[in-house]
Amino acid sequence: MIRTASLLTVALVLVLSSRASTRPIAVTTALDSAPTSLTRPAPTPLTGAWEVIERSYQRGDSSWVNRRPEVGRYVFTERYYGVQEIRESGPRPDFTDTTTEMERLAAFDVFHAHGGPYEVVGDRLIIRIDVAKSPNTMSGEATYEYRLNFEGDRVRVIREVSNKTRVTTLRRLE
Repeated sequence: MIRTASLLTVALVLVLSSRASTRPIAVTTALDSAPTSLTRPAPTPLTGAWEVIERSYQRGDSSWVNRRPEVGRYVFTERYYGVQEIRESGPRPDFTDTTTEMERLAAFDVFHAHGGPYEVVGDRLIIRIDVAKSPNTMSGEATYEYRLNFEGDRVRVIREVSNKTRVTTLRRLE
């Protein structure tokens, strides 16, 4: 991959070399050693595609574990993430010409999706939702923090709030 700064250097050298000036070439040398913020960031431990393989929830003395959750995918690039998943168990019937609005709403209600920028700091995942199924969560200003527990090709994403703990276990797809 060619760095953006290098492309700027080539363009400036081509344009300015016809003017026979050495000063612009010094400027382009400075551009060529520009900070790496102009390049693609390094992958994080989460970079790639993941599938949901287990969910658990604990609140006070109540808890449950679902070892066969509905389909869910988490995708992480170097800077951004996207989540799409079905949060409830059970079949979702196909839509037909006679599907009612209530049936459509019921199918849509169990669908969960959001995305935005993220960062990994130590064993913490910090996300900022800027696009989501639910408009209430997409301010882009609120951040959500999770603890990460990596085990081989799996990671447990742990959300702890007050006396509630939600754990989503993901397996790496690629």
